[in-house]
Amino acid sequence: MIILTSRPVSSTWCAAFDASAEAQRAPFAKVMSVSAEISKSGVSDIEEGLTFSPKFDASGLVTCVATDAVSGDVLMVAHMNDEALRKTIATGEGWYYSRSRKALWKKGETSGHLQRVIEMRMDCDQDAVWIRVRQDGGGACHTGRRSCFYRAVKSEGGAVKLAFVDADKAFDPAKVYRWSVFLDTPLLFLVLELFCLLIFDAPDEGYRRQYQAADQSEKLKCQNGSGDRVRHVQILSWWKTSRKSKAKRAYF
Repeated sequence: MIILTSRPVSSTWCAAFDASAEAQRAPFAKVMSVSAEISKSGVSDIEEGLTFSPKFDASGLVTCVATDAVSGDVLMVAHMNDEALRKTIATGEGWYYSRSRKALWKKGETSGHLQRVIEMRMDCDQDAVWIRVRQDGGGACHTGRRSCFYRAVKSEGGAVKLAFVDADKAFDPAKVYRWSVFLDTPLLFLVLELFCLLIFDAPDEGYRRQYQAADQSEKLKCQNGSGDRVRHVQILSWWKTSRKSKAKRAYF
């Protein structure tokens, strides 16, 4: 059987214990203090500082909202990678990055409906961009409308539906993108291939690979010796690369 009794504790022992505990806590308190200062400084610089430091997501993108500089209406929401953001700043025109095509694209490059940037702003976290633009061509949406936000969300009888609002078309997309759609078809590539075969001497695939792998001096020698064959290779090479870049932006 254990009997618990109370006994006075030495004040000297208590003081020694407190001093020891404080000495053990001191390094941790210092680390926490420094950590808090660093965290506070980082947040302060992002939110209150004047350093341009965009915060890209895991895919290397920031969200961009484009609004009309005059009316304030939201025109579109897209994404920018580092290159698109820098091109927009350097040129004063809207550049974006397509997640579906995984390619850089300039707004209006095909349609002519360019976006002239009047002002660019960053949000408090620097992970989103707002640009106020002057929209050329009457519309920003590839459907032909002024804004990409032409449907409102309505709740009726417990069902959620969409309803058209400000949905009048500013241009006919079939006419604006007519040639772009044609340029992006495999049929046109076949027609061009046949045209080259009929007009120029047709090089075989081995010659084409050899030419593409050659340096500039070797290409010049080839051109001096067989201009038509090289011209054919150049046309096909240009077409294949252009289809992957410019023609892929057909709807923007």
